[in-house]
Amino acid sequence: VLVGPEGYLGKHRKSHPYIAEPKWAASGDTGHQVFETSLGRIALLICMDIHFLETARLVALQGAEVICHLSNWLAERAPAPYWISRAKENGCYLIESNRWGMERGVQFSGGSCVIDPDGYIQASR
Repeated sequence: VLVGPEGYLGKHRKSHPYIAEPKWAASGDTGHQVFETSLGRIALLICMDIHFLETARLVALQGAEVICHLSNWLAERAPAPYWISRAKENGCYLIESNRWGMERGVQFSGGSCVIDPDGYIQASR
């Protein structure tokens, strides 16, 4: 869900489920939208959506200036190289919010960051 000062702006449903997710969840049916906001044109992607370069490209071709991506990546290098690639390929900012910490023996990698259109990390945590 995308919420701004003026309230609800839109939603995105994950289009590419992770490995076991199709057993209990279906791919989203909202398509790939870009939302007009006071901060610019924003698109939303969830988890595996970012692995497919076409997904980010679809929103870039619709004029997205910022892609907000949330994920639960397991212990791997963060920021992930493909986060940087999606920003550079599409000439837009990528705001990555990735889960961090340990839960039930599973380590999540964190690495939340803001990547500029040239692929440089401008902020990270």
